[in-house]
Parts: sequence; structure tokens; C-alpha cells
Amino acid sequence: MANVILLTTSSNLVHIQTAINRRQPNHVFFFTSDEYIDRIQDIQANIEASRKNCTTTLIPLEQPDDLNACYAEISEQIQQLQETQQDLELYADYSGGTPSMTLGLALAAIEHDVALQAYSARAWETILHNQVPQLQKRLKTDTQAIQKFFESPGLVKSLTLGNFKAFANTQRIPIRPITLIYGPNSSGKSSIIHSLLLARHAFETGELDAYTTTIGGDAVDLGGFGQYVYKRDRRKLVEWGLELDPKQFPTRLNEFLKPIKTLTVSITIGLDAGQVRVQSFSIEGDREEIIYMSARQGGEILRCDRLNYDHPIIAQIIDAIVATQTTATELTEADREAIESAINELAPEITAQVLNWLPPGIEIADDDKYTTQKRRWKIPKAALASITAADTAALGRAFGREGIVGGLADSTAALFGAGMLPIGSGGSGDRQQDLVTILQFWLVRRLHDLILGISQTVESDFKRLRYLGPFRSYPPRHFGAARQQDSNWEAGGGAAWQTLLTNTKVREKVNFWLSNPERMKTPYQLVLRDFIPGSDLATEMLPLLNEAFQKLAVKLIAHASGFGAEIQSEIERLMGDIESLSAPDRPAHTLPEIEELISILLDTEDVSDEWVKHLATSSSERTVDLVLVDQRSQTPVSHRDVGIGVSQVLPILVSCYALENSKVAVEQPELHLHPRLQSELADVFIESALGGQKNTFILETHSEHLLLRIMRRMRETYNKTLPEGCLPVTPDDICVLYVDPVGPSSIVQEMPLNKRGELVKAWPGGFFEEGLEEVFA
Repeated sequence: MANVILLTTSSNLVHIQTAINRRQPNHVFFFTSDEYIDRIQDIQANIEASRKNCTTTLIPLEQPDDLNACYAEISEQIQQLQETQQDLELYADYSGGTPSMTLGLALAAIEHDVALQAYSARAWETILHNQVPQLQKRLKTDTQAIQKFFESPGLVKSLTLGNFKAFANTQRIPIRPITLIYGPNSSGKSSIIHSLLLARHAFETGELDAYTTTIGGDAVDLGGFGQYVYKRDRRKLVEWGLELDPKQFPTRLNEFLKPIKTLTVSITIGLDAGQVRVQSFSIEGDREEIIYMSARQGGEILRCDRLNYDHPIIAQIIDAIVATQTTATELTEADREAIESAINELAPEITAQVLNWLPPGIEIADDDKYTTQKRRWKIPKAALASITAADTAALGRAFGREGIVGGLADSTAALFGAGMLPIGSGGSGDRQQDLVTILQFWLVRRLHDLILGISQTVESDFKRLRYLGPFRSYPPRHFGAARQQDSNWEAGGGAAWQTLLTNTKVREKVNFWLSNPERMKTPYQLVLRDFIPGSDLATEMLPLLNEAFQKLAVKLIAHASGFGAEIQSEIERLMGDIESLSAPDRPAHTLPEIEELISILLDTEDVSDEWVKHLATSSSERTVDLVLVDQRSQTPVSHRDVGIGVSQVLPILVSCYALENSKVAVEQPELHLHPRLQSELADVFIESALGGQKNTFILETHSEHLLLRIMRRMRETYNKTLPEGCLPVTPDDICVLYVDPVGPSSIVQEMPLNKRGELVKAWPGGFFEEGLEEVFA
């Protein structure tokens, strides 16, 4: 596999050598401005002379301070690489260059799913948060659009489940920034979270017949397909789907999906020839089917059964063909019949492989007719004869992407450059056939882009899923000495303690929550302590003691010389005092004169600090441990010496404070917390979900107090009485679900809240009314 690095660079060239040494690339692309071309050419010569297997390409950027131009040029280069070469491992290094070059490379890399890296002090967060606002006057779009591009909030609008664990009939499960799942015990509340863990596990491993999952730890055992399929009936198909917001897709798909408001992707999972595989895959736009594919060849291949050419997504491709005609304004009936016939002929040839959870694009069964390999299609030269250059430009405009910073690569170059055949002469002479051929090319290409884009975007979204089980485990008493990442690392909260050990900002926020009178109100603070092995102490202490005693002896001699002839009598007096102090009936303490003398000659605090620093830096086995310090007595204690509530709530706080743009699924967040703290925890969820971190929380809970605090914040938002520092909460931010066992299966009911934070309908079966019954019965 070829290893390729794309670098932006200008005056600072230090990062280039670092990037090359780390990645050992086969090829390096340099994006730079005209003024640094000579310097980069020297570097090119040195690299190619010293590295036999490494070649280089220099690409001058005509407008290095124009973000739009940088983005367009770099994006075009990446696209050409991906379309013309197979098995490329691409890395984008944004360590150098102007801010516009840096940001342009990063945007293009993320759009085309290229790995990002940096080997300089210029972190991406600095670029995004500090430099972009300074560039605002030079941008042709609002900088908030760039922020939105990276955050991609609210991609998943709802989840659908059928024949999965407790759910028989297909259930629609809305997902909002904070989703609360209530219901009786064993009703199927946790099944919703488990379906998300299964999808994440399959994306990572390709395993659908899963027992344990990559992040579920000991808390989740799906038991394989035979256990998670409804009623353990292996003949049934598990249904799983997502309703997605098209506006949250990357730029390359955004324009293509403009005709629809909601995109739905669905799969079914079942047994085929003894293997658990994806049995069907479908895409809908605004509840109308676009494509449906089902399993063939023993379940290894999905083949297209239906392709809806009347759907707006497909219809826009046909409309683009009209745009390529210089005279006709609409298709004739004969044109339309030919196009429909061509689509019907093409559809059964469309196939896909499912390597993990969703298919990574499509292929064509008849390679010679429609495609070469993977994502590179060719149009027969004869078919291009009757299509002029102006026509292809119009076709390109019809399908052109208007990226978030505008001005993407010219679509004509994308179509006919880098491996595509140029416009020829001497065509077939059949305009209708030529248009149909062009249509088939665009249809295959765009369907592939659509399915690949959906798979990549959903997979990326699910890689940000985090899970905390119902029982957060105790880490070892001395956490720093045993930081192994066991199978329960994520679900049991071990990763949270590691974050507390390494992230100062998160530790400060958690300490505030622990000690604040309005929060947990404990006397404890998390601090770091250094532990040094005894063997290191024995080795290092002796020279330190010798050095200290030598310095003290020199200072004593210098001090004694000041007494002159009276030195002998002074020493004899001190010796008498020392002998009287050493009597068995006298308490041991330091002679005041000696204590004063030592304080004059030696700063013991400085000596102590120097020893600590020396031992900490010289020890080969230095261990940093995380301890709780009782602020009342400054006594260090272990988390195992305090109430269990601390250990249970810390992983939740860390998830809220440390994560960004993540989905966080938590079972029973209220565990071992008294009612007031459950309410306070709701404010933490609100801050993390609706503040700058933009996390999404899916909480399986029995806590009434959690919901009551959220309802209160909604009421205060409506009445404009929110306390200072609290974020506004609206019905669009909250989803309350009730999982209700009905007969042998369960159903999911949404419990809507109005703007005043009031439930629109009553709880099924009087849920949460037990307290009133106990008081007034």
C-alpha cells in the first residue's frame, strides 16, 4: 500500500522532516506559495537523493491567503488521487503554511476522509477557534458553517428497531441532545442502548453474531444472534435503521441530498447458510424508497431489487441530462422511455458487499459495460461524440458541489481528467443512446457516492459512541500502579480515571463538583502524587545527603570563624546544653540556638524542594497516582475509603466534561446518588449537551429527579427566569421515552413536553405516582 503525505508549508520547514521520519512515505505533495518555491525545490532534491523509494510533487497555491482557493485546489488534488490510484494511505499534515492553507487542507482532508496529523505547536483547536475568526472578512461564508462542518451535530434523528430483544414490531425511537428512557424493570429499556453497541461493534469488527462488544465490557452480553433476535426465533430478521438529517452530511453529499428533508437508511440481519449477515439494505428520502437491495449468493452479495427513478434524488440526475441539451428544454416521450428502460436494465446489475454493517458503495456486475474497478468509471468514447464541451460544463454545474467555502474543483476536470477519457469525435450518431450512456455513468457514480458517504458518515458518528454500564467498577487502590485497559475499561469507568489522571482541566471541573456546597458537598479533592520506588530512593538519597552535609559543614566553619578567640567557650556551652537535653528524663527537641543557626545557614524548604524535584525526575520508575485529599486534615485517602457514590458519579462527570461531539449512552446515571444530586446531575447533562461540547446523551434511568430538574429548566426558559449560568432548554432538546411491556413484547412511547416543561400526556399505568399513593392511600 502506497503511503502518501500532503503537506502545507511556507517559512517554517521544521515539521517536514518530522512528518517524513514518522510516516516514511512513498510520495510527498508540497502545497506552498510562490515565494517559497525555491526552498521547497531544494528540499525535494534532498528527499529524493536521500530516500530511494520516495518521490515528491510541488503544487504552488496561487492564492495562499484565500481559504476558498486553497480548499478548492487541495480538494481537487485529493479527489484525483483517490479516483486514479488504488490502495493509497493518505495523510494530511497541516503543521505549516498560512492559516488559509492550513485550514483549507484540513477541510479538504476531512471531506475526503483523509487522516489528519500535525507535528508542530499549531494544534487544530488553535486554528479553528483562534485563527478562523481573524479570517472572517476574507471568507465567503460564515465561519459558523465551518464549525458546524466539524461538529456535525444531530446527524441521527431517530433509531428504528424490530425483532430485536424485547421489541417485536418496528419501533421508532427519537434521539435528541438529551434522551431519557423510562419504563418498568425488564421492559426493554436497555435494549435500545444495546442495539447501538451492536452497531458500533459491527462497524469496528464486522461481527454481527456478537456476544460481548468492544465498549460494552462486562455490562453487556448480547448472547449472539440467537439471543438478541426477538423470542430467539432464528428464522426472523432483525430490523435496524436510522433517520438522518441530510444537512449534517459532508459537503460532497450535501448538495446531492438537497431535495429531501429526511434520509432513512435501514438494514435487516438474519441467518443465511449458517452465517449471520446483512440480508437487505434500503435508502429512503422523505419516507419514499430510493433503492432497495437484498442478499444473493449465499448472503455475501446484495443485489438491487428496486431503483425508484421517480424519486427526486434520482429525478435530478435525469433533469441534469436535460440541462446538457443546448436546444431541448424537456425530454421527449421517447427520451423518457429510453431512460426508464436503461435504468430498469441497469438496476439488477447494481451490487454491493457488506463487510461490516453498511455497504461501502456499489459495484456493477458487468464490469466491461459500466465500470473498471472500485470508484473509477469510464464512458465509452463514442458516447461522448454528440455531447459538446458546453454540455459537459452544464452537466457538471447541475451536479456541482457548492462546498461550505464554495468554489470546488471544476466538474468537467473531475469527469474527464485523471483517467477519464476525453471528449472525442466520430461518435455513435445516436443522440438518445449517447444521453442514456451518460445517464448510466452519472447514476452509478452518484449512487456509489451516496451509499459510500452514508456508510462513512454513520460509521464516523458511531465511532464517537461511548458507554457507561449500570455498575461503574472500582479501580485499584493505587490506580497509577495498575492502569491496564481491561475489557471493562470503557463501560466500567476505568477510562474516566485515566482522564482524571492526565487532564488537568477535567480534574478541576470534577473537583469543583465534588466540593461545591450546591453539588456533592464533600471535603475531598482529587490531586496527583508522585510515588518513587525504595530502590531509587536508596540510590539517590546518599549523594544528596552527603552534598547537604558538606554544604552545611562549610557554612558552619565559616560561621564559627566569626567568633574569634571565644569559639572554644561557645562550643563548650553548647555541648553542655546538648548533654542536658539528651538526658533520659528530658523530652527530645531541637535546641533553639541550633535551630536558629540552621535556619540562618540553610533554607530547609529550598533543600526539600530540590530533593523532591531531583528524585521525581531521576527515578526510572516514577509513578504518578491519583488520590483524594481530605481538605479538613490534608489527609490523602483512596477512593475505596470514601462513599461509593463518589466512584459511581465520577465517570459520568468525566464523560460530560471531557468529551465533545460524542454520543454517550449511560445506564442508571443516578446510581448511589441521593435525590438532590440526581437533580444537580441533570444540569451537568444540560451544560454538556447544549453548551459548546455538543454531546448527545441517551440515558436509561428510573430517576424522577433527573427529569424534574430538566422540566424546571424548561419552565424557567419559557418564563425567562433562568438562573445565571444555566442554558435555555426547549422541547427540541429533550426526548422522554417510555418503554411499555404490552403482552409478549414492548412498545416505545414518546412522552412529549411542552415549552413550559409540562408533560402533554399522562404516564402510562400511573408511572411515578407511587409516592402520592403512599401518602394519600
